[in-house]
Amino acid sequence: GKPRCEAKDAKYMKQNTYIFYLLLVIIGIAAMPLRADKGPDWAGAKQAFLENANSNNDVKRVACTVTLAESITPKVEQEAVKLLTEHLANEFARAKDGKAEERVNINVIYACVQGFRKITTDKATEALLKNATNQKAAWRFRFYIIRTLGGINKPEVINALSPLLNDTEAGIQLAAVEALTELNHAGAMESACQLLAEQTSWEVKSAVVEYLRKIKLPESVK
Repeated sequence: GKPRCEAKDAKYMKQNTYIFYLLLVIIGIAAMPLRADKGPDWAGAKQAFLENANSNNDVKRVACTVTLAESITPKVEQEAVKLLTEHLANEFARAKDGKAEERVNINVIYACVQGFRKITTDKATEALLKNATNQKAAWRFRFYIIRTLGGINKPEVINALSPLLNDTEAGIQLAAVEALTELNHAGAMESACQLLAEQTSWEVKSAVVEYLRKIKLPESVK
């Protein structure tokens, strides 16, 4: 059922961490001779990404995404957000026919998230927020972008997250609660508490409880 899907997607942020970071280390070591003196090679990473982003070979697709994410600098953040948001949407779209070569790879999603978490500039953040609040986009696509926002402590991010608690999609509510918990933002307590009394999934209610535990306000105890 749908609640189980939401729980599964929420756990994606916590599972297979060791394998993913091991992959990052391997790719990083392989790239060291090329980057030793020049720093991140965005042009080379972008070229490799454009060549392999749509490959049905999981290894190539993951590797080019990780390399692109690792090569992000403030100068290229806007371009990086554009490439990675499109890539994330395309990755989820691979499941549409149910064919073996079109299955979604969680490590590609992880790599996109890691790239998003490097965002620091206002314009790149604005681009992420636009995707996070796009009601026409698939909820799983929005879920990962919204969770990413938990690592970007900016007023405009917090202002965008709080209204998402009222979204009609439980997966979006879950992502927003978890992002606000990561940011330790207590200002959304009233809206979050309302979810405890609504007909929403147990995953959302559990996330709200963790949020209340994190913010540690006297009102949250009540």
